Amino acid sequence: MVYEMLSPVPVKKRHRPTLVCLNCRRRKTKCDRGKPSCSNCLKLGETCVYSEDTDENASKKVRYEYMDDLGLPEFINMAPKGLHLLSKRSASWFNGLFSDIAICDRDPYLRITNAVIDILRKSASKGIDRSERDTVLQLPNSLKTVTMYNRSEKSEDQLYHQIAREFSALRSAPIPETYVPYEYEFWSKYYPYFVDKIHPLVPVFNLIELKDLLEKFFQRQKDHPGKLNDKVHESTLLMLTYLIINFFLLEFDSHNRLIQDHINIIKKWLVQSKWFQKTTLLQLRVWLVLRFHNWCTYHDNDGNRMNANDGLMGLIMGHCASLGITWQLWTNVDSDECKNIWINALHWDRKLAVLNGNDTFNGRTMRVPELPNDHLVLKFLKCCVDDPTHVNYKLAIEILNKLNFEEQNPMVTWEWKVIVAVTKLQINHGRLNHINEGISAVIASLEDLITLWNEHFIRPLAPVSYSSRIIEISMNKALVLLPAIILRARNPCKQKILQLMDKILTTYFNEFPYYYHVFKRLFKYKLTLNLINREDSLDHMLTILKHENHQVLEKLGITSKDAEMSDDDVIKVWNARFSFTEKVVNLKVEMMCKNYEPNLFSSSYQHALEKLEERHSAKADAIDVTQFLQQVFDSTDFDLFYGMDVGELPKMDSILP
Repeated sequence: MVYEMLSPVPVKKRHRPTLVCLNCRRRKTKCDRGKPSCSNCLKLGETCVYSEDTDENASKKVRYEYMDDLGLPEFINMAPKGLHLLSKRSASWFNGLFSDIAICDRDPYLRITNAVIDILRKSASKGIDRSERDTVLQLPNSLKTVTMYNRSEKSEDQLYHQIAREFSALRSAPIPETYVPYEYEFWSKYYPYFVDKIHPLVPVFNLIELKDLLEKFFQRQKDHPGKLNDKVHESTLLMLTYLIINFFLLEFDSHNRLIQDHINIIKKWLVQSKWFQKTTLLQLRVWLVLRFHNWCTYHDNDGNRMNANDGLMGLIMGHCASLGITWQLWTNVDSDECKNIWINALHWDRKLAVLNGNDTFNGRTMRVPELPNDHLVLKFLKCCVDDPTHVNYKLAIEILNKLNFEEQNPMVTWEWKVIVAVTKLQINHGRLNHINEGISAVIASLEDLITLWNEHFIRPLAPVSYSSRIIEISMNKALVLLPAIILRARNPCKQKILQLMDKILTTYFNEFPYYYHVFKRLFKYKLTLNLINREDSLDHMLTILKHENHQVLEKLGITSKDAEMSDDDVIKVWNARFSFTEKVVNLKVEMMCKNYEPNLFSSSYQHALEKLEERHSAKADAIDVTQFLQQVFDSTDFDLFYGMDVGELPKMDSILP
């Protein structure tokens, strides 16, 4: 039997033209062109983008590119020692990717500097006479020896005591009774300043409605003095009047005791309120004004880790969600006043996340005209924070370069320039630690910061109480990093960077001494500058470590087993691991520094230096570093000495209990 092979039945192919969304790569048929977006793009806040129609012979026209032309990603490890959750009896906190502790942990030069200081303070504490004290009122016991090394009759040395006494008075002040401000003074002096300078930066109120509410509030207080009717939110309005008054005082009378009195009343009222359970639009607006206020104030601000108001931000973002003030305002609900609240809440959420290197409270974004940079900020945080050990360096820098705030308020534009510059500094420093090269990029970022600092001190933007805070934060970040650059540098570059660090320290402590967290950093930075201000400072630190504490060496990863050598010479091991041969680029920008009289930074420790010179009959810079540091170490550096962080006590750092 013969079987005839049948030809297969021809299948008709459908030549349906398809499209591919260039954002989410989802295929769509041509009839889907009418849809504005696909579901993936809606979630990401993107708008579908399609390529133009191609020719049938498009494959012949493809231009192939080599990988070198495209540029490969460069991944760096920004957290070689991991990120830590630290705890003490009164609090626990997470140190974000851009926190001071994280910066020090990823740099071996900074780790060894801190290790040496820790060893020296332990040896220094053995010779301290505890009976010899100058008591300063209600400050902690760890601060009662503030004059041990500053016992001098010179007037400039008394500035240190004046600041300490002011902090003492703030801590010991009783909580005053609630009072209603004078109406005439409020309308004639405080409210116009709020409308002119503060409201443009926190535009969450309709000024016509706000004025009407406050006028009715003052009228009711005339009719029923001393009684607050919370059914019409009089407690909330009284709190707002205190904040409005404080904004004026912070700018023109920053040492007025009324500032802290108002803060204490607000804190007491917060504890007694039901804001943790429910809120209104008016209360949410006042919370955002409070968030702005805590950025400006010297006293109850964000603290030395910029996390003291995380609880307040959590409440703001949580109640925004409960009131429907989220991204759905651009899809399902149309309310301009609610949009202003959400835009302002996101501003603080994103800004603090970038400064700390933390996750945001709200992880969604949309491309809307009112927030043109939000998707870029969130993309940058995702690039850095999701996996700090695998950060795409090129992508992170590219995103930072794309940020453009020129159409925003001039203050917001300038502030984000500082934030971008200080963030680039930290990203470039992370790359320097990862591949042990790239110091020119670090210097370039530092020059950008110096330019912005000079602009601020020549012509500061008002309100100065607001603009000064980001300058203080960025200066501290630079001061944390600079010892690592100095220890890597060689003469003459080293001397120029040392001079820069001295100028920054002088400006930092004379411009911002009334921030509590700044004041308590004085001792450590003074000690650090004296340690690294030597030709052989790195060798001295290694020698001390070699003879004093081998456990510290193991923590630094310096062990004889890991090194390809027979002996346990610490300096050889260090040079094998962390030697730096790249030439340091000279600074092209000069840091402007005033001639401060009195000078808090230079006058502190002056008495100790004089006594040291008398004792050794030599100049201070010629004294052996070990002996020198044991003499001048200040026992009041309570962060290291007593293992406690007084700056985190609720009375000084936290607006929420």
